[in-house]
Amino acid sequence: MDDWQESAFNTRHVHNRVGRSSGRSGRRAEFQVKRTFGKYSFKCPKAQAIARKSSCTREKPALEIFCLSDDGRGLLGSLFLPGALEANVVLAGSAKVLGDLVTQLEEPSSSNDDENDEDDDNSSKTMSDDDQGASEEDEPSQREDEKERQRFQNFEKNSFRSPKFWFMWKGKVLSGPSSTQESTTPSTPQSGMGYLVYSGNECRYFRGTISCDALGWKDVSMTGWKEKTMNERDVVFEWN
Repeated sequence: MDDWQESAFNTRHVHNRVGRSSGRSGRRAEFQVKRTFGKYSFKCPKAQAIARKSSCTREKPALEIFCLSDDGRGLLGSLFLPGALEANVVLAGSAKVLGDLVTQLEEPSSSNDDENDEDDDNSSKTMSDDDQGASEEDEPSQREDEKERQRFQNFEKNSFRSPKFWFMWKGKVLSGPSSTQESTTPSTPQSGMGYLVYSGNECRYFRGTISCDALGWKDVSMTGWKEKTMNERDVVFEWN
């Protein structure tokens, strides 16, 4: 285990604690999951070696975090390593929650279709009722606002409330192991695990590891920094 990982695992993050003699200067910014949203650049020596061989040096490795998952327990994003990997990524505050989220993504769900059918039925009934008041017309908007608040509350409830995340990626491996002279690129989607630890609650910098069996990587180190802060985005996220 790297020194930075050991330090992160053994450090307890205490929020909004002010020492008796420190005054306002001792206050730390509280972690808010919205601060993770955005685009990050990062360095990964193993990936850089592959990029040089594949003439992809003009492209930069990037991690983007788009939004919370529908149930508010994890984060969804994308990961790109030029010449090496192009994948979607799921992040969560614990390995158990991450496993649950990935299982949900991999299992076809019919419940959403049932819910949509119910919503359509309810919408039809609402439109057919002539005596609906103006206040009731505002209810869908209020429900949406409450749903959004609940998603963020769920994340706080089901995470460590500190900026460190397990993640799983799934997507295209663009190269074979660098240790072999004749590398074979996998023809099917691959997946792997990783870990991120932010340097502070502002989520500007992180260190982490990533593994990929197809590339012969195990806990390969990477360091990153935020290039652009973004609001939560509604994107099409496919886990295939």
